[in-house]
Amino acid sequence: MAAVTPRRPPGQWVTCTLAAHTDSDTRQASVAAVLARVWPEPADQVARADASFIAEELLDNALRDANGASVRLTMGIRSARVVIRTSNDVPTAQMTALLAHLARLFTTDAEDALAARVEANAHETNAAPDRPTARSGLGLLTLRADYGVALDVRARPSVRSGFSVLEVRATWPQAPSRGTDVAATLAPAPPHVERPTRG
Repeated sequence: MAAVTPRRPPGQWVTCTLAAHTDSDTRQASVAAVLARVWPEPADQVARADASFIAEELLDNALRDANGASVRLTMGIRSARVVIRTSNDVPTAQMTALLAHLARLFTTDAEDALAARVEANAHETNAAPDRPTARSGLGLLTLRADYGVALDVRARPSVRSGFSVLEVRATWPQAPSRGTDVAATLAPAPPHVERPTRG
């Protein structure tokens, strides 16, 4: 698990807004720019690449649900963890079903659900190769199973009539269980020193 060492004071958040039809290169550049401001000098470039992948996956999902509206991406560092939020407008009529779908993805056993979804996608593709598969959640399950990301979702009213705001939040590395010392969990283990015994 990579340690996240913030170089900015706690509580500072960086936000950008992307148009609904933003191409992949622009998405990647936007994520890189936001991440560079939030976490300018990570000790571990692999951890930075992981955080970038997580943000891009959340953006892809948000843009898929945005119905032509823009998507807001916010990042910050709290308690030695990267927190990434996306928010976008979703038709209120679709919100209940979408929240139920996401809640299942976020609360089931990630590895079992990922294996089942990969198998189901393969079956759906073989049965109808010309038809795209339904919203599978494969990317979100991958974030949970392979990257240890904690995901949660909430809805709130939108200023647009007939819409609600869907907010998805990813916390990485995932918070340890209650009572665990976060600093000790993320810090490297101290070197073992042999102490001489008195005889």
